[in-house]
Amino acid sequence: WNFSHTPNIDESIHDARENGYVSVNRAFAEAIVAEAGDCKPTPIVLLQDFHLYLAASFVRREMPNLTLAHFTHIPWAGANDAIGFQTNQDVQNFLHTCR
Repeated sequence: WNFSHTPNIDESIHDARENGYVSVNRAFAEAIVAEAGDCKPTPIVLLQDFHLYLAASFVRREMPNLTLAHFTHIPWAGANDAIGFQTNQDVQNFLHTCR
C-alpha cells in the first residue's frame, strides 16, 4: 500500500478490522478478565505488540484497577500503566520525541 499517494481502504479493510482485529482483541480481553478475576493476588497483565492494541481498553472497562503493561516496538498503546522498550536507546528516542 502507498497510502500517501493511493489510499486503498475499502469495505474489505473495514470488515477485516471489525470482524477480525476488534473481535480478536475483545476475545483476548474476555479471557484475561476471566483468568485475572480468579487470581489472588491480582496479577499484572502483559500485552505484547500492536496485535493487541485494543485489548487493554476492553480489559480496563471490566477491571479498572488491574495493572496492565504493554510491550511494543512502536510505543503508541493507550490505556496501559506501563510501556516497555527493547533498548536504552529506544527509551531515549521516545523521551526525545516527547520533549
